[in-house]
Amino acid sequence: MAENPDPGRYLRTMILVENLPPKVKKNEIFECFSRYGNVMMVKICSDHFRNNNFFFRRAYVRFDTTNPIKSIIGHDLDISVGSYFVEVSLVHNNPFVYQTACILGIGNDIDRDCFNSFIQQYVSCSVIDFSPSKSHDDGFAIIQFKDIEISKSFIASANSLTLNGCMMKVKAFPQPTSRFFVSELSLNNFQTLRKYPKYRDFVFKANKKEYSCSSIVASLSCSTVRQLLTQKPPVKSITINAIGNFQVIIDILYGVSVQIDTENCEYIYECASEIGHAKLIREAGKMCYELLTCESVFTKISKMVSRNIDPSYAIEFIAMHLPELQNRLITLPTVVLNQLIQHPAINDHDNYLSIFDELITHGKISISNIRHRKNSLLPLSKAKCFVINDLELAIQSQRKREDTVNDLPVEIDHVLLESFEDVELVRDEELDQNDE
Repeated sequence: MAENPDPGRYLRTMILVENLPPKVKKNEIFECFSRYGNVMMVKICSDHFRNNNFFFRRAYVRFDTTNPIKSIIGHDLDISVGSYFVEVSLVHNNPFVYQTACILGIGNDIDRDCFNSFIQQYVSCSVIDFSPSKSHDDGFAIIQFKDIEISKSFIASANSLTLNGCMMKVKAFPQPTSRFFVSELSLNNFQTLRKYPKYRDFVFKANKKEYSCSSIVASLSCSTVRQLLTQKPPVKSITINAIGNFQVIIDILYGVSVQIDTENCEYIYECASEIGHAKLIREAGKMCYELLTCESVFTKISKMVSRNIDPSYAIEFIAMHLPELQNRLITLPTVVLNQLIQHPAINDHDNYLSIFDELITHGKISISNIRHRKNSLLPLSKAKCFVINDLELAIQSQRKREDTVNDLPVEIDHVLLESFEDVELVRDEELDQNDE
């Protein structure tokens, strides 16, 4: 069996760049470090809270090998981005990367000394960076702990802190994350099939190329392929619209361990969505989630819906950041809203119904879309709740038909009603409320 990729090797090809210009762009960092080697990734270290973006003036840069890093750090090169000389350090085993936390949303009346005295009451740490608030509670601080265990414990236990009436968010410093997708297929059983032409009977058409694969292998993990193969007659090809190197998907189907990082996660996610690979959708979606911001998520969802790509991870992001994004929900497509209102985090929200008042008013969703929530508030069994929903649909259908064909009335199943004696009363009460 092939060996899994080594995460340590991935981190050894990465550096942390500090003291970047306040308004630096990703392409500026890319162009600067491309002079020293082949840059594979640039990840800006930033976060968000309460509609504020916090740029920590740091970024991760990953090369294809360790040679550029040896040249930069070994020769102590002076590197400038814009008009700023930057500091460069290894990411692997870097205490700053793994033993720090960010405190976001520091208020206008809090200075460094005040914050330092306050934070020392909670935990012994060093204040590495302090950026005071410039407008409304948009300051931040970066604190470093003695070891990683203290860091993890503090972040897990102190979700938020309050100073001078200002609630501040506690988060881990952005990590140089990557994921390694390992297929559940046995390599010994399926890798050998790639040698035989008779087992290359299914074709993926991507980027004007054709990638042959065993229909057996592809159908094991891809629901879309299974659907095509079970048609009469069977369809043994599919066209992939995502742009990229589809060979990585073929490797995954045969059980090869593949690294998912910020460079390829969106392409892998799109391909996985098109072929119906549920596990790959989840794993690539976790990485895609980390790239989202409160500003980018709506644009991303719009593009995904227009291309018929599963927007699950973006919907998850909105559900987890509802307070910051609540006022912009009306811009979402209806198909996305219908998925969002089913999310457990939304259903548990105290102001669930008020969140969707504006959406109902503007016709983006209907009351029937949130019927599952309303029913949960009624003192009825689940069976009765289902009957209420069925009755509502039947009544709506009856009204529509009576408007068009008066001689074709719709009869509601009275036997069903007799099984639940109090359902009719609840139905009448709801109709009276709707009429008002």
